[in-house]
Amino acid sequence: MIYINLIFCFLFPVKLFLLFDKKVTQRMLENDKCKKNSLQRCYSRLQIFEVIVYALTWVGLYLYSVKQVFHLSKVYIPEGYRIGDLERRKDYLTSSQPWKDVHDFEWDLWLYWFYEMTVYAGVGHFIIMRICEQFKPEYRFHMSALYGIAFCIYFYGAKGLVILLAQSLLLFSISHQTKNVALTWCAAITLTLPLISTTTFDKLREMFDDNDLLTVMYVVMSTMCNLRYIAFSVEHCWSEQNMKASHNIKEEKHKSKAVKRDIDGNHQSEQKTFLGLTIDLILYQFYFPLLSGGPVLNYNKFAEQIQRPPVTWTFKFFLKYILGILRYIFWQFVVNFLLHFLYFSSINTNERLLNRVPLLTLCGLALCFVQFFCMKYMVMYGLPSRIALADNLDVPGASHCVSSKHRFTDMWKYFDRGLHFWLVRYIFVPLGGSKDGNGFVRNTINSLIPFAFVYIWHGARHEHLVWAGLNWFGIWIEKIADDLSKTNQIKALEAKYFSPSVSRRIRAAVSTPLFSLLIVSNLYFLAGITAGNIYMRRIYTEDFVSTLLIHLVLYLGAQTSMELTRFGF
Repeated sequence: MIYINLIFCFLFPVKLFLLFDKKVTQRMLENDKCKKNSLQRCYSRLQIFEVIVYALTWVGLYLYSVKQVFHLSKVYIPEGYRIGDLERRKDYLTSSQPWKDVHDFEWDLWLYWFYEMTVYAGVGHFIIMRICEQFKPEYRFHMSALYGIAFCIYFYGAKGLVILLAQSLLLFSISHQTKNVALTWCAAITLTLPLISTTTFDKLREMFDDNDLLTVMYVVMSTMCNLRYIAFSVEHCWSEQNMKASHNIKEEKHKSKAVKRDIDGNHQSEQKTFLGLTIDLILYQFYFPLLSGGPVLNYNKFAEQIQRPPVTWTFKFFLKYILGILRYIFWQFVVNFLLHFLYFSSINTNERLLNRVPLLTLCGLALCFVQFFCMKYMVMYGLPSRIALADNLDVPGASHCVSSKHRFTDMWKYFDRGLHFWLVRYIFVPLGGSKDGNGFVRNTINSLIPFAFVYIWHGARHEHLVWAGLNWFGIWIEKIADDLSKTNQIKALEAKYFSPSVSRRIRAAVSTPLFSLLIVSNLYFLAGITAGNIYMRRIYTEDFVSTLLIHLVLYLGAQTSMELTRFGF
């Protein structure tokens, strides 16, 4: 029982560090006015007493629901051990509770390969890059790519490397020959579909001698490589189109200097040969810290940042770098620790239990699972991004705490920021974005297509369709609501009848049903179609009073989220 208080730290793990950051504390004191930046949305201030009541009640009920999951987990031990979802993994701090939830295959995979693929290989890469910086800094990313190629050969063999290279070079060759973005995208989708095929998985499993862990790791790496070679090939098409446009302008105006249309961040030079461009692709594709599991960095950002000089290793930078590494190692330890006491991952596969547990416990299971998902990717993306920092690359790494986000839009912007930037640059903006001049129908289609790709890229299973569809629907509704709130009629109505604080309360109440849908939609992705349907049925249709109470609690969460957003979280 002495561990229950430690488990209660599960609510806002990332935010606990931020509260002790001097700059963040100063910002919280100074940020009475709404500042315009990428994180903040203009929410009106409420009385401090009201905010405290919202926050403390939300946190208290959140933790109480987690406590119910803790008690349920103790009851679940015999059944979980019998079906293989729990294993005895005793260590120093969990000697009183040796059972650990091992159902989450993705986390178990990360732990299995952690020392070989992250620690040992990461240290080797770090040493090689520092040596290159001393003697040939202009070739340090070439050495990183060679290191990544050697890594692939060591773990996956020559066949594994050839398959990755073949996909990358095939799409690049198509883009180079056609110089057409639409044809390049058609080829890209054609290459993406085999990655999610069970036939492909079976063939790869046979190639790796029935080693499931190695096979899954290779598939994960292939899907991340898929995003990178698509990005490179599309950027190449844009570069070719820009050069052609510049050449036409030069001929028309008979000027020696071309007028170049500005496409943000396009760095592929017209002097480069096919071989030179192929080398650029390999540098991007096999940069080691991001090779195995991401996060993804857009090619325009990668090409821009590798031109930077090496990092100057001052004591301040060294301390920042080491503390960042230790931060993610600490949270990896915390996640492992919690899995000895909270068995939400395996319980969410037990249909009988999900149908029988009290609704409060069911809500606790949902909150725990979603928070675990956040903490897991905070570690899995945070560590590679921190390793890349030593090479002077700014990589969108650790996710924001999902418990501080109540909107679909914010969840997609700040959970996997690398994927968000990728979808925006290579799909959403080229389609036309969400400009007012596009019209309602076109804006709707433009917002839908990125989620169609997300559905395919994640595996094209039934639960992925429901998850992607609900998330698109939530973002679409929020966009409509935002557009309506900006109209003169709504502004005049608010100004005439509501104070700013009342308007904020109305916004929180209106957003509450979408907040609950955001949580449930993620459970389809995390727990599967059966568990997702159970959550959907029980939360929305089991009992009207219970549904009302759940949304009242989520209203408190929405208000807390708004307040955190005011301070830039």
